[in-house]
Amino acid sequence: TGKGSIETEAKRNFSGKDLTIDLMVKPAETGRDMPLFSHGTNGQKLQLWLTSDFKLKAVVNDKTFTSDEAIVKKGFTQVAVSINQTDSTLTFFNGGVQIGRNKLYALYYGTGPLIFGRTNDLDRSQSQYYEGRMMEARLWYSAMDGGLIVTTYGGKRLTGYESNLVDYYPMNEGSGDYVTDHTPGANARLMGATWAVPRGLSLRL
Repeated sequence: TGKGSIETEAKRNFSGKDLTIDLMVKPAETGRDMPLFSHGTNGQKLQLWLTSDFKLKAVVNDKTFTSDEAIVKKGFTQVAVSINQTDSTLTFFNGGVQIGRNKLYALYYGTGPLIFGRTNDLDRSQSQYYEGRMMEARLWYSAMDGGLIVTTYGGKRLTGYESNLVDYYPMNEGSGDYVTDHTPGANARLMGATWAVPRGLSLRL
């Protein structure tokens, strides 16, 4: 649709926390940069983007980092970004393969809801949107490596009680206005997003 997103009811405080965000995406060919994930309402900003040439890009406050390689473009592909606050590194993954690693200039202390498919601009009219399909979105309070992301937890449905798993949205309901958090967390609301056909496989944004 190009104007759809998902936003969690609960806010998460990332202050001082190691974290990994991973999700499955099937992006449309739009020729523009598209936001996959954004967070931060307290003057802090963390965003994960897909660039027009299909690289991953992270924005951490006023700094921008881009992966060395493009992601696989065939069908759904798993993308992830991890932040290790201890050694101040940000790492990109595609299907568990590391495709970029960067040194952070400052730690991230953001608080706010998790937003998938839209930038977290205070002025919503300024928001940019992802276009394509999305499913299996997860937030972990751990700076995971590629093996954990894809071999241990990738390509399968989780129970919701895995170690360090904070939020888990399979996005497979197929109907309704919410996606369910399969951890003891909070659900997320569809904002202009629709369910892809066949039912129960993914969201269309």
